[in-house]
Amino acid sequence: MAEIHVLDKHTAELIAAGEVVERPASVVKELLENAVDAGASKVTVEIRDGGMTFLRVTDNGCGMSPEDARTAFLRHATSKLRCAEDLAAIGTIADVMRMEGENRTIVQCGLEGIDRSDFTGLHALLREAGLTGRPVSSVQIGFVLAPRINAAGRMGRAELAAELLLTQDPAKAERLARELCDLNRERQSVEQDIFRCAIEQMDTLAPTERNALVLSSKEWHQGVVGIVASRLSEKFSCPSFMIHLAGGMGKGSCRSYGGFNLFAALEACSDLLVGFGGHELAAGFTIKEENIPAFRKRINQYVRTHCGDSAPVSSLEIDAALTRPSLITLQEVEELSRLEPYGAGNNRPVFCLRGARLESMQSVGQNKHLKLRLQKGHTSFDGIFFSVTPAECGLTVGERVDAAFYLQVNEFRGSRSLQLQLVDLRSAHDPGAREAEQLELCRTLIHGGGVSAKDAAKLLPSREQFVRVWRALEREVDGTLTSPELPFLRRLSAEALGAESFPRTVMCLAVFAERGLVTVERHDKYITLRLTGGKRVDLDASPYLCALREGLDGTKGGSSV
Repeated sequence: MAEIHVLDKHTAELIAAGEVVERPASVVKELLENAVDAGASKVTVEIRDGGMTFLRVTDNGCGMSPEDARTAFLRHATSKLRCAEDLAAIGTIADVMRMEGENRTIVQCGLEGIDRSDFTGLHALLREAGLTGRPVSSVQIGFVLAPRINAAGRMGRAELAAELLLTQDPAKAERLARELCDLNRERQSVEQDIFRCAIEQMDTLAPTERNALVLSSKEWHQGVVGIVASRLSEKFSCPSFMIHLAGGMGKGSCRSYGGFNLFAALEACSDLLVGFGGHELAAGFTIKEENIPAFRKRINQYVRTHCGDSAPVSSLEIDAALTRPSLITLQEVEELSRLEPYGAGNNRPVFCLRGARLESMQSVGQNKHLKLRLQKGHTSFDGIFFSVTPAECGLTVGERVDAAFYLQVNEFRGSRSLQLQLVDLRSAHDPGAREAEQLELCRTLIHGGGVSAKDAAKLLPSREQFVRVWRALEREVDGTLTSPELPFLRRLSAEALGAESFPRTVMCLAVFAERGLVTVERHDKYITLRLTGGKRVDLDASPYLCALREGLDGTKGGSSV
């Protein structure tokens, strides 16, 4: 007779519905003890040797109906599994396994029973992380709980996490959970320092060294460089290789982007490496410090060969645009939880608002995060943008923006409200009603159409505006610049100052192009500019300015750059 130690819920359901010869429930005593009513211990089962297990659950004279007996069995037969499932679920999420098939079942079952875990330390960590008293989702495991557990190994204290999960002493568990959370905060601080240093190093790289980022330092913590590599890959849309240096050797951690095969790339550079291992999306390697420049050159050549010479472009896939945001309710957002658990292969849905107004923003969480409010039509939303400061955001209150976000329920002091968790935020790529009207007016004049005196006054730049726009172009355009057109025009108009700065900036750029000071190419919603420079021209001779002055009935003035 086979011995059962654990049963998953699905198997237990099949067993409970089976029809085979009955045997005493003592056969599955390990499953039922400490988890069943006294009467339910007489539930009868049969377990067949070899492979699948079948049984039939009856009342067997214990005073329970067959249905109650089956319910009791299902509850108890899966109770022992939960002590393993919660850790299996956490491990599956933390390792970013694909959330499908048996992985999805493991995570679903593990999350269902995590609040009844047999691990004293896990309960302590949930309390310390603020995850008690409500359902725990895969997102909370991935972004709150797992990083705290992983912090132990990353910071060289792996035994701390092991002790926490093994202890059955509540007081010790509370102490270890606090230590683990403190260690995670230290890890976050170290990570931020390394990330800032990496960005500074990037500024010294030549354009041919930006298809793959290869960065190194003696100051970086070996256990944290992998997280920073992931952040760099996501931010700059290219593979990233972060190297910790010590004693003339480097230990590197790398992360892929866009499905690029890291392992194949490292194989192509194996003669420059002491050793390497991993898989397509994440890997580690050891390299002599003296070989890093050659490795940087070759890995960039490899990426260009396999991914093209063009600079990587960051992209974000949107699942749905909210065209009628006033219809979004708290109940609908709660229904999204039915799509859980999220993870690789079942990503959390990303929504967007286009052309929303940025009503307010302020730093929170010791200036580490950004709290903001967006308005679209007559509807306003509160939002949180983690790990972003106002300076990094690069936007101003009152500006029209495109926002990508997750929809979530925010619970605070017993109150529940709809909240946007920002994924990305940018200056709107489509014009607002007033901008569209001004752009159409500019196009009419540029294509030879007439404008009224009132419209000519709106479009005619002052000499100071010409000067300011030109100086802004010199700062922004280093060789060739390709940018989303409308956000670029808004930045220039903010530099131009004065009345009607947006349409007048558009006209400044048109005059500069017509006079041969700049070349302008447009493709879709992007603009590419190159400054020709090196010559002095008479702007007054531009037919655009002549047409505007004619519209003003001969108003005089002169401008030159």
